[in-house]
Amino acid sequence: MKDNEEVRQYIEDEGYEDVVIFENPDYAPAFIGVSSEGRAIYDYERMVTCLMERDGISKEEAIEFIEYNTLRSLAYVENAPVVLMPVQGGNE
Repeated sequence: MKDNEEVRQYIEDEGYEDVVIFENPDYAPAFIGVSSEGRAIYDYERMVTCLMERDGISKEEAIEFIEYNTLRSLAYVENAPVVLMPVQGGNE
């Protein structure tokens, strides 16, 4: 997905209603689908890449922005999007 208009169109085409998506920033390139509960799903690593490319910031700055401005706010949003996080220190 390139922008939120495409995300909204996908959600509508799939028959979902009242799906909350990230608006500012939009993270559209990180959108990967909708859960069975009707919640938008975003890929964390793609969110980081999105900010780095769009805003020209470092990976560390993108991570700090997402953790402070995006993830912290999810607790206060009804039907908030799901952020798919990578497994840290997997079974190697």
